[in-house]
Amino acid sequence: AGAPDHPHQSLTDPDTERLPMTETAKSGVGGKFNLARLSIERPVLTWLVILFCLFGGIQGFMSVGRLEDPSFTIKEAIVVTPYPGATAEEVEDEVTERLETAI
Repeated sequence: AGAPDHPHQSLTDPDTERLPMTETAKSGVGGKFNLARLSIERPVLTWLVILFCLFGGIQGFMSVGRLEDPSFTIKEAIVVTPYPGATAEEVEDEVTERLETAI
């Protein structure tokens, strides 16, 4: 493939003859991890990561516990009992005490 005329000119990877690589990527100089370049140069690896994440997410979703009617505890309730024409004592004796006993 020969040396490029310009430092940013792409070379062809001699191993695959299909993936363009810059001089920096080919020589491994720079020491920076470039996810975008790796994704473009290695599409099979990119698709494997995507599929792994997809199937992992589906597996996680399916294994999450779900209840149709989850149980819960009521610790406090307010019951309003209108009794027109009755005094507070009558409502307490005839309605409130009976409700508290039943509940």
